[in-house]
Amino acid sequence: LNQTLIKNQDMMRRKVKEIEERTHKLLCICRKTLSLKSKDEQILDLEEQIRDLKVYIGAQKTLDKMNDEDGVKGGTLLPVPLEQSTSARKSKKPSRRRK
Repeated sequence: LNQTLIKNQDMMRRKVKEIEERTHKLLCICRKTLSLKSKDEQILDLEEQIRDLKVYIGAQKTLDKMNDEDGVKGGTLLPVPLEQSTSARKSKKPSRRRK
C-alpha cells in the first residue's frame, strides 16, 4: 500500500510540474500577444498622426498658393460637426400634432 501511495505521489508531482511548465509557456505567449497588440495600437495612432500631418501640409500648401483676397490667411479654421447617421434620423418621429 505504501509503495502505491509513493508511486501515485511521484506521478502527481510530475503532472504538477508539466502543468506548471505549460502554464509558464502560455503566460509567455500571452505577454507577447499583449505586447504585439500594444505595438499595433501605436502603429495605428502613428498612421493617424501621419494622415493628419498630410492634411495639414496640404492645406498649408493650398493657402500659400492662394492670394489673400478673401482674408483666409491668418484666419481660424474650425472643425465641421459630423452629421447624424441616417439610422438616427429615421428613429426620430415628427413632433407635429394633427388637428
